[in-house]
Amino acid sequence: MSYCVYEILIDGVRRYIGYTNNFNRRKRQHFKEIEKESDSKYLYKKIKLESNKDIKVNLIKEFNNMGDAKRWEAYLILTDYFTTKSLWQSFPVSFKYF
Repeated sequence: MSYCVYEILIDGVRRYIGYTNNFNRRKRQHFKEIEKESDSKYLYKKIKLESNKDIKVNLIKEFNNMGDAKRWEAYLILTDYFTTKSLWQSFPVSFKYF
């Protein structure tokens, strides 16, 4: 089974990074959450507040195992946290990836 790391871009800016073993299903789930009326994650609340948004979900990299995908996701999140801070996702308190 392969795993992939993906990004959500809002108006060309990377706002979320995740990993999954089924990219197409996860992409559909994200768009379904955006359309929901209920309170949800911070990411979806922020997207709903934006007007005229261009939303893209892109595959970044594929891996042969979950551990490598999780480590790459963690690396990208931490890189953002210590540089641009453009992600709309919380900084994980503990990475249990290693």
